[in-house]
Amino acid sequence: MKRRHLMQATAARVVDDGDLLTSAGIPRGLELALWFVERTYGPEMSMNVEMVLEYERRGLVYRSR
Repeated sequence: MKRRHLMQATAARVVDDGDLLTSAGIPRGLELALWFVERTYGPEMSMNVEMVLEYERRGLVYRSR
């Protein structure tokens, strides 16, 4: 018997499922990359990257864990 996976819609720009990160669209891709930097190297590094890219994150990150 096949399992059905239920998905939940969210208004977040980035979705972090623990082992899977996803987003949609070019601006969202930048936000996903900045979230990955923050998750891996910390918020200070992420803010430095934002300044270099001259891009300010505005959206939410949905974390399922």
